[in-house]
Amino acid sequence: MKHYTMDYVVDYRDVDQYFDLKAESLLQILSTVSTYDEILGFGMKPGYMAEWDMAWVLYQWKIELNDPKQYARKIRIHTLPVLKKDIYSYRYYLLEDLEGNEIGKALSQWVAVDLRKRRIGRIPQPVVEIINGDGQLNEYQDRITKVDLKPLRRENVDFDFEWKIPVLYSDIDSNQHVNNAMYARWATETLHAYDSTWMDSKYHNSINIVYKKEKQLGGSVISKVYLEGDRSYHEIIDEDGTLLTLIEIKWVDRARHQVDFSDYDFAAVML
Repeated sequence: MKHYTMDYVVDYRDVDQYFDLKAESLLQILSTVSTYDEILGFGMKPGYMAEWDMAWVLYQWKIELNDPKQYARKIRIHTLPVLKKDIYSYRYYLLEDLEGNEIGKALSQWVAVDLRKRRIGRIPQPVVEIINGDGQLNEYQDRITKVDLKPLRRENVDFDFEWKIPVLYSDIDSNQHVNNAMYARWATETLHAYDSTWMDSKYHNSINIVYKKEKQLGGSVISKVYLEGDRSYHEIIDEDGTLLTLIEIKWVDRARHQVDFSDYDFAAVML
């Protein structure tokens, strides 16, 4: 098997007021890297699954970020897709600085869907052969895949707060539904609305998202939050009561120092 590596310079738009990477930005960055892998790494065309009247549907994200202060720094992202059980794609990510120090890890789980039958379908064999190759992981790739997933749904949650959020035109992506990264923003904004001081002192170093149903343009969603110790649990519900997304976030104390950019060589970063 082969993995793909891409360098990315963290932009001002990617960070919050404390120069920490935002959750929705990190999701967008990782998604971009996976697209580059499909096109440049495997030589596939955008939307290649449509050749078989199929598509990939995102089911779950898990992200662990150890060092969020990466503004104006170049980070190196390694990614490796592994197809399993004829229907799942597990895409693993390893984030490093240019010295090889680990910044974080991530894993996304995708399901192959037959668009004609509107149900889960088998991954086309040509796709399996291209992506899985010989099926063997080298030592470095084995390190990349050390991330797992777990169920998120909690029962009988007494939520602390809920917030009605309008779905905007700019929330919709080319798939004609709300961009997957928006749910992380809705969750963190709801927590901020509940406790305006929380995110001034805490940073999300682990995020787990399960997508249950797509949301199209129009109307609103109800974003609920339950805070327990260093974790927040979120459910995002459609106006008709349909569960759209589950999110659990682990929070750690935010580094209070401002980043010193005096040692940065911006010209070198942009090479």
